[in-house]
Amino acid sequence: MKQAKFIHVVILLLSLCLIVVGCNSEVGEKKYTYEELCDMPAMELYDLFLDHGLVVDDALNHIAKERMAEIFKREFERFESGGSFIMSAKGWRELKQDTEEVYEKIKK
Repeated sequence: MKQAKFIHVVILLLSLCLIVVGCNSEVGEKKYTYEELCDMPAMELYDLFLDHGLVVDDALNHIAKERMAEIFKREFERFESGGSFIMSAKGWRELKQDTEEVYEKIKK
């Protein structure tokens, strides 16, 4: 009987640990300075933002990923001054908004 209670307690504690780790998954994520992000190659920067939730509008899917990465990097380098993504089409506006949200999550 004591062994069964012990097993239940262990299972309960393991479950709680998994819940806590799951809820705090962002704690261990690497943070970057604006300069570190600007120093990244275009594809690495673009992939980093995609990995952290950047959504590219369907209207922009016709652009090859390599070209999109180049555009993203060029526009991102203007990000701090508020001049990024000067294109006014809906897809570009949404990309700018998503970029701002991801940047807030990953910046130091």
